[in-house]
Amino acid sequence: MVLLSGHAISRRRTGVKAVVYDRYGGPDELRVVDLPLPSPAAGQVRLKVAATSVNLSDWECLRGTTWCYFPVMPSRAAGLV
Repeated sequence: MVLLSGHAISRRRTGVKAVVYDRYGGPDELRVVDLPLPSPAAGQVRLKVAATSVNLSDWECLRGTTWCYFPVMPSRAAGLV
C-alpha cells in the first residue's frame, strides 16, 4: 500500500505478462500476452519471478519435436514465494 497525498493506493497486481505460442514453429511464433494473476490452489504457491531461462527443451516444444504440458516459455523460473 502506498500513500499519495493522503490517499492509499494499492500496488497489487491484477495480471502478469507471459510469452506464449499457439502453433509450432520458430521464435516468430512467440508473443507476449497479458494474463490474469493466477490464484494458487491447495498445495501450490505463487512465485514472484526474479529470473528465467530458455532451455533446449523449451525450443524443442516450440518446434514441436517433443510433447509439452503448457505452451508458455520459459518453463523454468526463480524467485520469491
